[in-house]
Amino acid sequence: MIDRRKLPLDQLRPLSSMADEDVPTYALFEPVGWTEQGEVVLQERRLIERDGTYFSDTLYQVINTVAVLPDTGAVKPLSDWSPPGPAVVHGFMDSVIKGPLWVIHGYNNEGITVLDWGSIPGWSSTQQKLAAKWAAKKPITYPQDWLAAPDGETVILQIRKEKIYILKPGYGQPIILPQNKEGVSAFVTAVTAQLSPDGQRIVYGVRFENPDSNDSYGRETDTYEIQTSSLNGNSITSIKLDYEYSYPREWAWSPNGEYIAFIAQPENHSPLHLYVAKSDGSSIIDLVSDDFWAAGPLYWSKDGGKLIYIGGNPDKQDSVGYWIISFLK
Repeated sequence: MIDRRKLPLDQLRPLSSMADEDVPTYALFEPVGWTEQGEVVLQERRLIERDGTYFSDTLYQVINTVAVLPDTGAVKPLSDWSPPGPAVVHGFMDSVIKGPLWVIHGYNNEGITVLDWGSIPGWSSTQQKLAAKWAAKKPITYPQDWLAAPDGETVILQIRKEKIYILKPGYGQPIILPQNKEGVSAFVTAVTAQLSPDGQRIVYGVRFENPDSNDSYGRETDTYEIQTSSLNGNSITSIKLDYEYSYPREWAWSPNGEYIAFIAQPENHSPLHLYVAKSDGSSIIDLVSDDFWAAGPLYWSKDGGKLIYIGGNPDKQDSVGYWIISFLK
């Protein structure tokens, strides 16, 4: 059985420092994870405009963090919560990752500028050297598209809308994903790839280009699917809907790696739905009804029993908010 519950937006609004502004509360607080006690963590973010333009150096500043207990709806401020690893601050046309002695500025005409690779949390010195070497070769626009495998050697680099490069020390050439098939070119989508919880596989979106299409975007002519692959590239699994033009976006592994949640369209021009599939590509379940839409980011609770997402009914504005999907066992 599956239970769907909405978090109490009416309790969040008094906590918002932007409550008087003409902005819906659900757009101010964004899900960012769970506490060890099973509470949903939401962060309120304010847009910072620098140099009078949105294109030079625009960032979001976290100004409020709260925890919501799904079972009771109780809301409390959080002052000591921080995401694992380096803190990521997203900008409109710029991204910055800040960690001990490590800062990368993204999105400029020449790719990236590495200010100091330093000591990156969770990265071995081998991985840092390997990434620094490749940073000079491949332009990237989003620093979070660097992944470090827990083996202390492998580095995954995603060039959005192009390919994924799996880098290993001593290998002359990287492993490249996704693989073309039957003369059809395959490209990774713009959504960031993710490592499985055990660090043995990655999940990513794939676009198969229609060679006969004149549509530069290809949304209704190219076909899409989600793939998982081992880090040596020789074990690939597909997760795809019956509607092959569905553009998958947002995905998240369950903590035990058994399931992958993702957002996609069930049919042309329909609202986005939330799906959960087994990581082997089987048993795809649509978790929302036809008159409901869903959006990410997606976060599983530590026990894998709950999943938070943003959703609502497009015809009922007051239904929009944060929803918890509970897997009742």
